[in-house]
Amino acid sequence: MPSVLHILTDDRGLDTFPSVYNALCLWKKQGWDNDIATAGDCSDFNQFIDTVHPLNPTIFLLPTAWGLSHIEKHYDLIITYDPKDLESVYIARLLSGRKLGKKHLHHSLEIPSYAFESKDLFRLIHRLLLRKALSDIDLLAIQDRFRYKILCDYFPDIVNKPFSIVPNSYLDVIEPMAEKLSWFDEVRKDADALILYIGGIERWALSNELLDEIATLPMYTFLFSGWSGWSNYDELVKKYARHGHMVFDIKKKSLADLNYMVSQSDIGMAIYDCSDCNCFNMGLSSGKFFKYIQHNKPLIINDIPFLNKLVTQNGMGAVYSRGNLGRNISFIMQSGEYTQSFRNKLGYEPFYKNTIKQVIKLVGES
Repeated sequence: MPSVLHILTDDRGLDTFPSVYNALCLWKKQGWDNDIATAGDCSDFNQFIDTVHPLNPTIFLLPTAWGLSHIEKHYDLIITYDPKDLESVYIARLLSGRKLGKKHLHHSLEIPSYAFESKDLFRLIHRLLLRKALSDIDLLAIQDRFRYKILCDYFPDIVNKPFSIVPNSYLDVIEPMAEKLSWFDEVRKDADALILYIGGIERWALSNELLDEIATLPMYTFLFSGWSGWSNYDELVKKYARHGHMVFDIKKKSLADLNYMVSQSDIGMAIYDCSDCNCFNMGLSSGKFFKYIQHNKPLIINDIPFLNKLVTQNGMGAVYSRGNLGRNISFIMQSGEYTQSFRNKLGYEPFYKNTIKQVIKLVGES
């Protein structure tokens, strides 16, 4: 039976990576064995995949290139998802003198613009490693053609690589849903309208201007729920502590909890700090965008390329610009139900099937 190794060197829980779960399910459906090399806590993820789509993956807790270099099994395919994964695989190959798999698919979830932000030695090393690593891959998957063009501008070596388009969306499966969540229910109980932000509570994701504007809208409740590696997170919470309508939470949550929170909210907010190149060019890589429309929630998004027209032309929500957030929310709340007919055109599986076909062809030729 052919085998695939999914590599995630980040230490976030695997249930925060929908594209990874989706890929695991579809490779299993194809009849391939799935293994995972990760630094993350897999307990919630294991419970989820065993309930929804039993996969029984072998999980290696190997977050470093040194650990990867000691995996003895040779796979038909390895898949990386993050720039750090690429670097680790490349270094592991140098250490071991061999490839982990016959073919390498890089499923790009992030454009590593940070490696080009300055000319210091640290960024230079990242650029060199990423260029070498990307020149080594056999196939690329990325969320839309707009992001593909940007990645090619940074790394011209990938222009001649086969690629496929795979939005960071969802599978047509029944995901777990919590029946209640005490702390969230307390927040929801007193809210006339609950606006939910999920994801990174980080400087690159949330601008000071946006948070200051939210502080002036006490008639609505805003919940920021996700993760943060930001050293100034405590200062952020302290700064807005007197604004009772702004709630911050970075406790670890299961996918069932996340689905419950989204389903019980009124509006999903997918607003990014557009000074960050990767955020400004978010496109169809936005996991929060797809999680909201999966639950038929109207959205408020930035005026950023591609997503702005997608949302407005398909009646999926409103586009935010500085100073109009209150008007956006009022408009959505008064408009009632938003059409979500477009959501069915963005399912993950039809797009990923093309990726699978390309991989099988490449593996068969090797």
